[in-house]
This record gives sequence, structure tokens and C-alpha cells, in this order.
Amino acid sequence: MIATRSVEGGAQMARQAVANACWVYGGIYAKDYKGHPDEFLRAIQTVREETNGVMAFDVSQIEEYGWWPLFRHVFTDRR
Repeated sequence: MIATRSVEGGAQMARQAVANACWVYGGIYAKDYKGHPDEFLRAIQTVREETNGVMAFDVSQIEEYGWWPLFRHVFTDRR
């Protein structure tokens, strides 16, 4: 069982809630990861793998923290 208070657990709960009848997008709040870019990177990767899309909030924080390269890393990954 996946902990529901994790990024992965939230994605699993959302998929179950809609019974996989529609796409689910995962949201990540950058301020929750302030000072921890490696954890933010893992969160983006997990949401990308576990849902149909990624929503990141707030763009101003992503800009302030200089985290755009993390998105480039995740979304140019050729798995």
C-alpha cells in the first residue's frame, strides 16, 4: 500500500477516484520544496510517471528558485 500523503499516493488516490475513466493531472506546489530541489525533481518525475500530466505552482517560485532546468531535465528524458 502506498502512503496517501505522498506524491505517488495522491496520484493513486486520484486515479482510483475516477476509476481510470479520465485523465488525471498531478499538481506540485514548489514552495513545499523550497531549499530542496532534489526532492522537487523527484516529485516532478513521480507525477510524470503516475499521472497524465504535471501542473506546477507557482511559476513565480519556480522562477525565483531557478528551477526551470529541473523541468527541462524531466521532460527531455528519453526513457
